[in-house]
Amino acid sequence: MITSSQLAILRLVLSELPMSRSLRWSLSLFCLGLLVQPVQANRIQELASQAGELARNGYPSSAIELYQKAIILDSAQPPPRRDAALYFNMALLLLDGSKIEQAEVALKQAITINPNHLKGHFNLGLLYADLGKKEEAKKELGEALALASNNASLAEYILQTIEEREIMDSSPSAAAPKSQASPASNSNIAPPAPTAP
Repeated sequence: MITSSQLAILRLVLSELPMSRSLRWSLSLFCLGLLVQPVQANRIQELASQAGELARNGYPSSAIELYQKAIILDSAQPPPRRDAALYFNMALLLLDGSKIEQAEVALKQAITINPNHLKGHFNLGLLYADLGKKEEAKKELGEALALASNNASLAEYILQTIEEREIMDSSPSAAAPKSQASPASNSNIAPPAPTAP
């Protein structure tokens, strides 16, 4: 991260070099970007935290608005900075508000940003199962299962969900209760039920 004093020195040095006005302007904008980028990243995190707090306190519409603002700022960041969690958490709120199409788009975006987003694949698979899109549900839940291969209890939970919803067989989809997780919770996939000793 570059400090404002370092930026001032850099601009002074650049002003002494022989160059065209347009090149000088471009370099000045680049230097300003070096200073603004960390501030913007902090603002994104601040908006996401506020959105999570609003969601926990029962204000999903306001939380969605803040996630949307954070996503706009995040979209301006270079690709390594893009945050799939913003889209994922907003998708969960959209699901809770029965905004299915918007939730689907947000979950797909989370997976596009992070193809290894287990929770995104899992919840998109549940969404597809609820919509009767069995093939899409199989694909997404299969991805989630593959990503959970190093966590036996999580993999077991995903398999149990697949069996309960009858996704892998040819019978009609079971009317199982929705189990999408809340963005306000610490885990976005419900833990497996404890087994009796």
